[in-house]
Order: sequence, then C-alpha cells, then structure tokens
Amino acid sequence: MPAKPGAEHEWLGRMVGDWTFTSESQMPDGSTVIGKGTETVRSLHGMWFITEGKGGMAEGDDMAYISVLGYDQNKGAYVGSWSGSPTSHMFIYEGQRCQEGDCLPLKSTGPDFSDPSKTVEYIDRIDWIDEDTRTLTSLLPGPDGALIEFMKATYKRS
Repeated sequence: MPAKPGAEHEWLGRMVGDWTFTSESQMPDGSTVIGKGTETVRSLHGMWFITEGKGGMAEGDDMAYISVLGYDQNKGAYVGSWSGSPTSHMFIYEGQRCQEGDCLPLKSTGPDFSDPSKTVEYIDRIDWIDEDTRTLTSLLPGPDGALIEFMKATYKRS
C-alpha cells in the first residue's frame, strides 16, 4: 500500500515556494562572510520536498545546492540529504522536531574543516519565525565539544 503524507509532511510543506536568503558564515580563519541567494522548494506529491538554491558565501561566489527532505514513517524520523557545489561530500540527514518551538534539528556527519580526512557531527536546524520567514542554522562541535554556530541563513518568501 502506498504511503500517504501525514502531519510531518505538512510541516515540511510550508517550505514550498520561492525564497530569497541572506547568510552570515564564520570562516575557519575567524573572518565573517555575508552572502545572499535564491531558493525554490517544490513537492513530490506531498511526500518529499526538493530544494534548489543558488547564491554565494561571498561576492561573485556561484554556489549551487540541492536538498531533499521528507519524513520516513517506518523510522519515525525526518530524513534527507544536502549536496552542494562547495564540497564533494553528500550530507545525509536524520532528525526529530523540537519538543518546544517550531524547529527541526537535522543531524549529519561530514568533513572536519580543520582536517578533511576526519569527520565531525553537524546539526542543521530549521526554525520557523512566521509563515514567510525561516532560518537555517549550521552547528558543529568546537574543541571543547560545545556546539558552535558557523552559518546562519534567513529565508524570506518571495
């Protein structure tokens, strides 16, 4: 029997549409880079949500990315992936919605900025501010294990 979208899919469905974003990233050298871009999110029959974005982390940067998010009813978890032109690594997501607030932290494993031969655990957290504004905050563990925010993007519905 085919799966049918549920409340978890509806939560993701709010992302469908066209968006503009601004971002602020902390570089390994301590500098801050401001970026901007556009994103389009579409739905595959309410089950999967495909994001295609382009923009940059710096003037003239033409980064492109694709993300797929959904809810795996058998796992009882949100799942997905992120692939982008800045890296050869595909990030595989899994997470649960926050108990408080309107957010979804997605865990993933990827290359360590300081030593790409090693991996670290990342969290990309989606927070809804209102129906036309959301943020994506990227976190990774610092030297002491505490999570450090290294990128935050604010998306506004176009």
